[in-house]
Amino acid sequence: MAEVGGSIPLNWHHLLLTPARVDWFRPFSMRFDSMSYEQLSDASLLYHYENIRQQAAADISNGRYHFLGEAAKQRAEEIRREIDRRDLFALPINWPSQSE
Repeated sequence: MAEVGGSIPLNWHHLLLTPARVDWFRPFSMRFDSMSYEQLSDASLLYHYENIRQQAAADISNGRYHFLGEAAKQRAEEIRREIDRRDLFALPINWPSQSE
């Protein structure tokens, strides 16, 4: 076990619990609030939207389990508003129905 500054023991637990490391483990799309979508490039914005669209399609084809919930729908709506504001094109998201 190494020591930092001569008095604080440093081990792998310290590295895993730092805020930067915790943020790294969260999915990339969860690191942004709605205001920061304006800061993304067109390609990044479309990538995030397409990712959610493909996950929704996977939920439909899965049939039994649905992994995307209201949070994903809200995030997709925020991204869609930004896509429309920039006058970009993206296919619409077909969400699984509640009865499926």
